[in-house]
Amino acid sequence: MDKSGGKRHLPRWLCDPDFKVSVLIDGHHYDTVALNYNHVGMGLFRYERLPEASQCTVSLSYNSDPIQLKDELIPATIVYANETEVGSHYGLKFNLETVGTRLLLALQEVDRLLGERENHSDRYGVNS
Repeated sequence: MDKSGGKRHLPRWLCDPDFKVSVLIDGHHYDTVALNYNHVGMGLFRYERLPEASQCTVSLSYNSDPIQLKDELIPATIVYANETEVGSHYGLKFNLETVGTRLLLALQEVDRLLGERENHSDRYGVNS
């Protein structure tokens, strides 16, 4: 638990439109909407359900100066799935022990950049 009383050890930052994410399961690509992110995992949304699976590969592109990631493949574990009337939410944990140092540092840099850019007083843009 974090010191502020939240549930997560690390904060997840809201994803900006620079994220492009798909999930690969059994050789098939499934487009998703990136909801939130930190360097150890992310939350995704999809209008249709993903096939039943506990493991997947995330294809992640993020293009926001100064970070340029293109179609990085990250093995992940699906730790949460919730089906709703309008679509499904998924929580993914990256299997970081399998990625190289360059990619790990890039994922950490995206985390840092999103944290700096987030408006902590109006996280969801309600007052904008």
